[in-house]
Amino acid sequence: TDIEKTNAITLDIENQVYDIINDPMYQDAQTGKNVLVEAAVSQVGEGAGNPQTDAGNAAEMPHRGKITATMYEFKFRQGHDSEVLRKRIQERLKGRYPGVSISVEKDPTGPPAGYPINIELEGNDYDELIATAELMRNFINQKNIQGIDELKIDVNKGKPAMEIYVDREKAGGLGVAAGQVGRQLRRAVFGEKAGIYKQDGEDYDINVRFEQQQRETKSALFDQNITFRDQATGRLKDIPLSAVTQRRNTSSFSAIKHRDGKRVVTVYSALAPGFTDAGAIVSQIQSHMDNFQQLPQGVSIDYTGQIEEQNKQMAFLMGAFFTGLGLIMFLLIFQFSSISKPAIIMLAIFLSFIGVFGGILVTGASFVIMMTMVGIISLAGIVVNNGVVLLDYTQLLIDRYQQKHNIEHPQLIPDDVFHQLIIQAGKARLRPVLLTAITTVLGLIPLAVGFNMDFFSLFNAFDPKIYFGGDNVIFWGPLAWAVIYGLLVATFLTLIIVPVLFLMVHQFKGKLLSWIGKHPAKKAALKSA
Repeated sequence: TDIEKTNAITLDIENQVYDIINDPMYQDAQTGKNVLVEAAVSQVGEGAGNPQTDAGNAAEMPHRGKITATMYEFKFRQGHDSEVLRKRIQERLKGRYPGVSISVEKDPTGPPAGYPINIELEGNDYDELIATAELMRNFINQKNIQGIDELKIDVNKGKPAMEIYVDREKAGGLGVAAGQVGRQLRRAVFGEKAGIYKQDGEDYDINVRFEQQQRETKSALFDQNITFRDQATGRLKDIPLSAVTQRRNTSSFSAIKHRDGKRVVTVYSALAPGFTDAGAIVSQIQSHMDNFQQLPQGVSIDYTGQIEEQNKQMAFLMGAFFTGLGLIMFLLIFQFSSISKPAIIMLAIFLSFIGVFGGILVTGASFVIMMTMVGIISLAGIVVNNGVVLLDYTQLLIDRYQQKHNIEHPQLIPDDVFHQLIIQAGKARLRPVLLTAITTVLGLIPLAVGFNMDFFSLFNAFDPKIYFGGDNVIFWGPLAWAVIYGLLVATFLTLIIVPVLFLMVHQFKGKLLSWIGKHPAKKAALKSA
């Protein structure tokens, strides 16, 4: 597309976008200032590429335009949601410009990780890859999966091109090398360094090429002469390019992309406004793709993008989680000189996950891989602490009773007495366990709901500027809610399930001891367990 036409369409889209951005609902009642959008800039051609799909591509893009709107921090927005603005712009532009592909997306933060929905097709035949990608896009669109914004293909075959063939036989007869033809055309279109201009200690390259009108005229390009010295006669000769070349108008790929040395075409999409769980949507796509029968031999499908990065994060955090549990188990075995008590505490950790996943399921929140997993790891430490506090005091009461009544083995304590000792320990440790849970939950609630306060203005002007929400709650909220949900269930488990399991283990050991008899070696082995 000509850049002038792209610019005209971008200007019209810009007016539509600004009409929504400048809506009176986004303006302050007193100052009239826009409280949602801080600035906006439009780009056409160079710099208008998509960083998710064109990262590292410095080529000019006369067929692309981009409008970027920068939002104020949440505390200045007076409660307005940028997602609502995005949805309004998307609905305004939908179907308004036939033949124009329009995406209304949130600018990604951090290193490029790809789109939430990112399906890569790998193979050797690029024409086949693009055709398969189009069939796949139509197949997925027919399934009407909720949450998909608009499926696109990052490569197309509609880029106008001109193929130039050198008549080697004729060129050889005239003494012209094929390389000379290529260099002559490249010099005319892209230019060639002719010298250096120096000013104020700075060097500037001087490049010479055809004027723009000549570069866009075929006759000017192919009627130019190649000047060279004939090796046979030593004379200078001028041969027009058209005498040794043939040309044909065709179409080519907009790009040829590779991943790990293989040619790749990507079908991608952002999430529709209001949807945040990319994993659930990709899972639906994968289940439907099992019935896709038009996948050629030699073409493979891989689900990458944000899902791939999340899988890497999950693998790392799961490794860290189980490594931490192993170290905790190792330390608890040394502390209690037993395996059964640490095993009870480990079981309470896994049972506390019921609270985490149950809370997410009930509230309909999304499972954020990084921060939710960090919250689960933090929860494990709190559960272990409460379990140690309870079981350590229970064991202390048991040891005192054994010493007072001169009982050699804890399994010889009567069951009713052992039961009363557990109840006594639970009553004594009820307050510490509850205080730990209450203080932790109360301390995390401001982080979970996004409670913000400006301490500088509080002490300077006695104005705390309190508000809720913002970017902090998006990042830290999943961690805080994971700990809160898990801790509510873990507190119940610590006070009820852990003592019950401890009593059941004691009764099992007693039955096992009565079954194997009174052999000292066996009793010693049982006691160490």
